[in-house]
Amino acid sequence: METVVLGAKEVQHVFETLEPKLQRRALRTVFRRLGNIAKDEAARGAPVKTGMLKRSLKVRSIKRNRGGRVGVNVISSFKGGNQYYGTFLEYGTKDRVTKSGRRTGRVVAKRWMESAFERKASQMLSEGQDLLKSEILRLAEQRGGGL
Repeated sequence: METVVLGAKEVQHVFETLEPKLQRRALRTVFRRLGNIAKDEAARGAPVKTGMLKRSLKVRSIKRNRGGRVGVNVISSFKGGNQYYGTFLEYGTKDRVTKSGRRTGRVVAKRWMESAFERKASQMLSEGQDLLKSEILRLAEQRGGGL
């Protein structure tokens, strides 16, 4: 068995030789894994009242468009509940007043998801590079083109 060590330029060349469908598949796989790292860290730092917010965190692919963008979002998605709750806790709300003049209060921003991403950013970057390289090479081998 022969071991070949490739640098960034060689991997980029292999990536560019893949069909667009395989390029998107490689990126989608890597982004989903990285999204799960961010989701797990966000769940650890999520504000807990009932635990529902932690359980509602999900990784979703972004919708396809003609621009060929590939990516994922980490969202809070309550089944049958208020899916905006996580956003209110992340970004806060202004002081709300009803038509009758009664104050309903405000929610102070906690920035729990942003801080989770910042804590894991360097790990996600290094793991992302390694994952992308291995995924590109795996798809190239499957395609039969090899290196």
